[in-house]
Amino acid sequence: MNSKKRLVSENIECVDLSEIRFSRKNKVSVQRDATQIEQMRRQLERGRPSMRVVLRLRKEGFYTIEDGRHRILAAIEAGEQYVDAVVKAS
Repeated sequence: MNSKKRLVSENIECVDLSEIRFSRKNKVSVQRDATQIEQMRRQLERGRPSMRVVLRLRKEGFYTIEDGRHRILAAIEAGEQYVDAVVKAS
């Protein structure tokens, strides 16, 4: 894991979306917000950058979401492979 991590700036990393894990709580809460996710997906496809997400790097080598569930799902739906994120240590 983390083999393609790229530092975007001092505090921002480019993270592979396949390395991000959703908690059960995250999955349930975003199911109610499909319209918001769809709007974000369209913005990404039009080239509009989204706000950074905040991830936590777990000792197991994957990331969990601190902030940005909707933005991550929109990026996945838009066919993105990476997301720029602020990464916190666990």
